[in-house]
Amino acid sequence: MTAQRNGAAGRRAPRGVLGWCAAWLGALALWASSEAAAQELTLEAAMARAVAAAGLAADAAGAARVRLEAARAFLGAVAADLAHARHEEMSAAEFLRARRLARRTVQASDQASLEVEIAQAQAAYRRAVAGRVRAETEQRLQRMRLAELLGAAEPPAELAAPALRAKGLPRPELDALLAAGGAGRGTAIAQAWQRLVVAMAEREAAVAEFAYRDLALDQVRIRYERGEAADLARAEAEVSAALHGKALAEHGIILAWLELAALGAVPADAWKAVVAPPAGGP
Repeated sequence: MTAQRNGAAGRRAPRGVLGWCAAWLGALALWASSEAAAQELTLEAAMARAVAAAGLAADAAGAARVRLEAARAFLGAVAADLAHARHEEMSAAEFLRARRLARRTVQASDQASLEVEIAQAQAAYRRAVAGRVRAETEQRLQRMRLAELLGAAEPPAELAAPALRAKGLPRPELDALLAAGGAGRGTAIAQAWQRLVVAMAEREAAVAEFAYRDLALDQVRIRYERGEAADLARAEAEVSAALHGKALAEHGIILAWLELAALGAVPADAWKAVVAPPAGGP
């Protein structure tokens, strides 16, 4: 019995060791994920650090201007990241399309039309590559600018993009803003308000576009998994493009609120009213 128990224990030991290793690796991955999340720079933290680096904590007007400038660099970097992903996926989609067309065989009478399609796909691919390169340079420039504003030696690697509330975004009345902003700022306040209103409308359109592209991707994926003709790469690229457009509109909303704050028309933290609460929050 003892030998049998020892043998059974010996056979169970590898599973126990493997199970322990799996649990340890899972805990390590969770820790690494939490560490990465903790190292992400938020918009609010970036603005606070920029104000501190500028030494303007006691200067409300100066701090508001620095917060606006830091937000432009921060959100510009976030947008550049999304633009890079968008153009990278689109360049892959156009490359695959050009390759499919190049492999197609047609009758001699259709050869000229096919050559036009191939040239069109190759031109689209080059445009997408150019967009990706432009986004890469924009990523570097925006992060360098943000690092300068933060007084940091190195640009931040990870940025936590702010998420806006799904519904119920506040829309201030122009007359109230003009009254709060004081004399001499009416035109600037009206322009910032106009940018806010336009950005809110663009965000509604972008949300609808993203929902449509996401549903379309699901349908394309189903056809692809069935082995039917489906351009999955293009559908994924179109979702990325919709996500990029949605982010640009949302960034416009945040920046408009910060611009109104810099003009003295709203409190410095008024922009937080449009941002979604953290998970588990109210």
